[in-house]
Amino acid sequence: MKFGLIATALVAIICLITTFSVIEFARRSLIHVHEEEFQELSFEVMLSSEAKIVSYMHSLQGLNGLYAASKSVERNEFEEFLLAIGKYRRLPESRLIFYVESVPASQNAEFVESIRKDISLDLAGISNYAIYPAQNRTDYYPIKYVKEYNPSNFGLGFDLGSLPEVLLMMESARDSGDHKTYSQLLISTDDGAQEGFLLVIPVYRNGVPLSTVEERRNASIGYLGVIDSYDSLFKGLNFDAIHNDSFVIELYEGEKKVIFKNELVWASGSYNPDDIAYSVTLPMVADAQNWTLVLTAVESLVEHDPIHIYLPAAILFVGFFISFLFSGLIFSATTSKARALHYARQITKELKEQQDSLRAHERAFSAATSGIVITNPNRKDNPVVYVNPAYEKVTGYSAEEVIGKNLRFLHKEDYKQEGLTVLREAIKNKKSCEVILKDYRKDGSMFNASLSMAPVFEDTGKLVNFVGILNDITERMNAETQLKSRTEELEKFQQLTVDREIRMNELKKQMEELRQKVPK
Repeated sequence: MKFGLIATALVAIICLITTFSVIEFARRSLIHVHEEEFQELSFEVMLSSEAKIVSYMHSLQGLNGLYAASKSVERNEFEEFLLAIGKYRRLPESRLIFYVESVPASQNAEFVESIRKDISLDLAGISNYAIYPAQNRTDYYPIKYVKEYNPSNFGLGFDLGSLPEVLLMMESARDSGDHKTYSQLLISTDDGAQEGFLLVIPVYRNGVPLSTVEERRNASIGYLGVIDSYDSLFKGLNFDAIHNDSFVIELYEGEKKVIFKNELVWASGSYNPDDIAYSVTLPMVADAQNWTLVLTAVESLVEHDPIHIYLPAAILFVGFFISFLFSGLIFSATTSKARALHYARQITKELKEQQDSLRAHERAFSAATSGIVITNPNRKDNPVVYVNPAYEKVTGYSAEEVIGKNLRFLHKEDYKQEGLTVLREAIKNKKSCEVILKDYRKDGSMFNASLSMAPVFEDTGKLVNFVGILNDITERMNAETQLKSRTEELEKFQQLTVDREIRMNELKKQMEELRQKVPK
């Protein structure tokens, strides 16, 4: 009876320890899942905003092509071209798209008068056109044509040259012949002031050389540009929680210069840096913008998840139930000494056999010269659950860096390999396959890998694992390539030798015929 009570207590303690271990594992797994989801959402934000910037550039380049193909572009042609782009959904919903013309001070009055008499869109003309704000300079850069989506302080006639930093940026674009961006523009609308950016490309006269800076300055006639706010840049993204109290968006120019932060950063008491759960830093590489996007999730993202709240309680309940059940079974079993001893010997024997089998497998895997990897297809994204030392040596990654990830990280961006298509089909159909892949080590070097992948099934037919054997065959493939090259060279040499023999025989035959024709 005493033995039964001790055994029951030990089983209960073990079950409770296991329960709390499972709770901690579940908590960590949930955090890991949230982190992966947040990284995916962060990439979506980056790619979507980059796509908008690329669409801005495509629109400006299309307009620039119109100017390059025409002696002059009238207002109605400008409008019609934008409408044509819009039909193909290439025109971004920016705040405004415009054309700025370079106007010397001596031609200021003449330029204004020509705009006022422009009846290409309205027979009444534009009688109220004027260049503003009024300033005395040698050159002006007023907005001549504009397509506004929301009226702002940058309307028809606004002189961009009145903004010193913008003027320097436009002159830099003119001298380089490339697009430029001004990232700290203040846009005033009926909805209030917003932070935004200005993207411009230079427009030059047709048929003149543009090789040097001086030639580009002399040929410059104006600029095409897009003005948009950062709120508009990030608006409409598939990021449902982007405006709630769980996410922070920050945009930097260079390393430290902050050019945009969403409202959460400025909200009093709603964002504490010590409360950060995850943070992702991504470069904005579209059209060489020197911008860095930083997205941060605070603790409330995890703490407000219903699974995070109720899952530990559910596991605890199940753990107590199993502890009670096993304790009752053990107590019942140990009331009969003989039966208890029999069960104990049987359990001990089975455990020992399992441990010996596991040790044997582990020793075999560890001693293998080929890389061995095991994945679990029953878990999300078929993650790695085991690699042997040879696999670590071949790839340069430690087991800690590999376990929990999908093997696709070894391919980097090289996803269009024929072997990958075969491998995906084999995994999908639960079949074996042998493929040759281009993989990349931790140090970035590429190696040719021979991968043999096979499924592992339980006795019931359930798929439990995929086991792969990885070998570095780079040297073998290089040797085969060299052998093939040398073989081809030898064949060419042999062909030349044969051709030479044939030619010699023909010459001998011709000489013999000539001798016969010569009189004796």
